[in-house]
Amino acid sequence: MKRITLFFVMALLVTAVHGQARLQFSSISPYGGSNVENDHSFHSNIGEPLNNLDIANRLMVCNGLFPGQENFYPETYIEVKFYLDEDESGTKNDDEKYYEFGAVDFENETFKILDEQGIVFFATEGTYNLGYNRIGSDGWYITTDSLFTVSLSDTNPNESIEMGFAPLEFYSSVVPYLSSENFRCNDTVKHTLTVINEGTYPEQDTVWVNVDDRIEEIFLNYGPADFIVDDNNIGWLFNLDPFESQTFCFDLPVPGITSAAQLGEIYFITASIENPAYANVHVLEQELRCSYDPNDKAVSPSRDDNLALLDNGPLLYHIRFQNTGNDYAEDVVVRDTLDPNLDVSTFKLIETSHPNDLRVVFNNNNPNIVNFKFDDIILPDSLSNPEGSNGHIIYSISTFPGLDVDTEITNTAHIYFDFNPAIVTNTTLTILVDEFPPVLSNPYLEGKEKIKIYPNPTSGNLNFDREIDQIILTDLLGKQIRRKTSSAFINLDGISTGTYLIQMHLGEERYAEKVIYIKH
Repeated sequence: MKRITLFFVMALLVTAVHGQARLQFSSISPYGGSNVENDHSFHSNIGEPLNNLDIANRLMVCNGLFPGQENFYPETYIEVKFYLDEDESGTKNDDEKYYEFGAVDFENETFKILDEQGIVFFATEGTYNLGYNRIGSDGWYITTDSLFTVSLSDTNPNESIEMGFAPLEFYSSVVPYLSSENFRCNDTVKHTLTVINEGTYPEQDTVWVNVDDRIEEIFLNYGPADFIVDDNNIGWLFNLDPFESQTFCFDLPVPGITSAAQLGEIYFITASIENPAYANVHVLEQELRCSYDPNDKAVSPSRDDNLALLDNGPLLYHIRFQNTGNDYAEDVVVRDTLDPNLDVSTFKLIETSHPNDLRVVFNNNNPNIVNFKFDDIILPDSLSNPEGSNGHIIYSISTFPGLDVDTEITNTAHIYFDFNPAIVTNTTLTILVDEFPPVLSNPYLEGKEKIKIYPNPTSGNLNFDREIDQIILTDLLGKQIRRKTSSAFINLDGISTGTYLIQMHLGEERYAEKVIYIKH
């Protein structure tokens, strides 16, 4: 029987930011020591990281502002915030909230907003052009000016720019995303569930996780679940404004192997939103591995034949990296060259291992190049800290509409540790099709007659004429919805009316058939 184990962890001065716990601190740490004769700079760390410092052009960039700490700002700076313009007036009201939204073009680069408090550009006196960039804001429009020219001087040392946005239409959409560290046998692997409100209304509901039957324990090391229904299903409550996300973590012990035949087995973890109106399900398929490349890239949907349906929502990319050297990495840059068939305006950062160290910067000369910059990450090496030496990035992006059948989408990342040569990941491949080929296989089992399924259509139980070793219900996109073992029936109550695939495993044989469910 699966044991769901809960550990309580106490931390001081922890507050929730986007659903994640963040250790708050305050310190002033002056440093200097420049070897340039006329440069006696003095900088300070006041509780949030300065994500970039370029001595050559005297420009610093920070994700998020310093509430109550304005006296520590350099003399000249520009701060930019985005707010939800609920009345679409073009002027911010006191009750209208700031949000993590959009991106800003500044000095020939595009900076993704990663904090609801906006972004700060510390710059010397001079004239600067900046403006709104629609990357990551599909479905919304700007209600204020979108282009600005700012002149910083001794009489005008700083500027505060507020851009308003409003939805093009009102809709609900809460999407769960699952990710994990390397699914390696005999390891306890951290799994992350991120729920994002991608709609235009505030939403509250429950997100559920269903764990593969072959995993015998669930460790809730990072805080309790709100609901523990049985050995396989746990749930958390969420309450999210538009653009907001909430993250939940749990650990799963990966089974060992007793024979080489078990290598490559697929384990399924499923996340879904309780409200069936959302119809958003994410299935994390993990291959059992007993060795792995620590720097790799994966794409979802993931099938053995690399197929994905045209116009079927975004692709989810997961880049993992690890410092396998013998000293820490001060900076890490992941440079990802996106396939030209991917629409950069639909880019969304889902989750990262080091949110406080990350800047997402697009190359304006080639917008299909995105740089994930981890400045001052101080990533330890795997010998001194095996767990802490790992990092990852997860993002989603859609293809352009109207692509031809058999269009291939490829993607490769280059990972730079400090000034070392790039580590090149594997290349992912996605082939777009208008329909999947027949799933399986032989309709007869070792000379026996075809399995009988009844009733079909059904409004409740789906019955079989014999006991089936493993029954898997998926939608037509291959996403797993339900699973049952050693049974002659499966109950379909609670799913939406529609056509599904039922996959049956009986010994070494595989069989699949379409079924129709009609809701009561």
